[in-house]
Amino acid sequence: MFQNISQYLLKFRNIAPPDDALLVACAACLKEETGIALSKKDIAFRGGVFFLSKNIPAKSEVFIKKSGIIQKMQSLFPAVPIKDIR
Repeated sequence: MFQNISQYLLKFRNIAPPDDALLVACAACLKEETGIALSKKDIAFRGGVFFLSKNIPAKSEVFIKKSGIIQKMQSLFPAVPIKDIR
């Protein structure tokens, strides 16, 4: 068994968060970096890639600032491999 609570909690350290938390955080990062307000309905996450809906008006600005957004998301969720934004 576990000696203390800290040893027990270590096994939960690298659990990936649910997709809902990722989508909300991605929308917040996009808002902060580009000023574009998106809802989590406009974003999908599959295989380490964020997919933005096709009807986003300023999609080119997102792609210009893509590297900064990915770095910020990786710092927020280190257990989740984030590869790209499309």
